[in-house]
Formats: sequence, C-alpha cells, structure tokens
Amino acid sequence: MDSKVKAATWALDRGVSVVICNGMQEKAIKTIIGGRKVGTFFTESTDGFTTPVEELAESAREGSRQLQTLTPEQRASAVHTLADLLVSKEQFILEANAKDLSDAQRNGLAKPLLSRLSLSTGKLKNLSVGLKQIADSSHKVSIYVSVYSLYVMFM
Repeated sequence: MDSKVKAATWALDRGVSVVICNGMQEKAIKTIIGGRKVGTFFTESTDGFTTPVEELAESAREGSRQLQTLTPEQRASAVHTLADLLVSKEQFILEANAKDLSDAQRNGLAKPLLSRLSLSTGKLKNLSVGLKQIADSSHKVSIYVSVYSLYVMFM
C-alpha cells in the first residue's frame, strides 16, 4: 500500500488526480471512468480553480455518448487521427516526458517506475502503429481507455 500512496503523491505533485482501488476488482477502470465512487480519490485542493471531478466524469460520459453515434468508419478515422498526433507531436511529447522524468528522478521515483514513465521515439511509433491496427481491424472501435490515456497524456 505504501507504494500506491507514494505513486499517488507523485501524481498529485504533477497536478494529476488519482484513484487507488483494488486492481483485482472486475472492471475497476471502467467503473471509475463511468463515474462510480470506487476506492479512494485523491486530488489537490485548488479552492475552486479546476473543474470538479463529477463534472469531468459527466463530460467523459457525454463524449462517450457522442462517440457511440459515429459510424465505425468515423470512429476508426478518429483513432487514426490520434495515432498520427502521436507521431506529429513527438517532439512536444518527448520534451514534456523528459521534464516528467527529471522531476520523478529528483523526487526519488523507483527505477522500474521511471522505466515505465520513459517514452522514446520507438515507443511513440509503436503506440501509433498499435492504434492504427485497432482502427483497421475492428468495426467497433472501443476507445474508452485509449481516449482517456491520451487525454491524460496531453493535459
């Protein structure tokens, strides 16, 4: 549990809210993204300067509903666009990642976590290829986790 709290503290120091829950719980991430209160939610106190989490969750649900109205081809096109952005914004992403890595090292983040945090041109290209494969091989592109991950990445 100590490592979870340390990871949550590290994320909070960078302005990222965190939910700690039982990872063995079935559909834990989907439940959290769906707006249910599962586990313990950590966020920095901002005295009203940011959007409340409930509003963010509702916006995510509304976005999901809008995505469901798209044709499979339109969803696939959106995923292709996200894949292309990973490549076209590579320099920006890698610069931001280098700053994150520097902050993480300075704050004593464990080496295995530093390795997972580290991005490279190769990793970004692999992510892009993977997204394109999903878009090309599926008529029903499920993008809940992909969109959420990219949203967090570009915040």
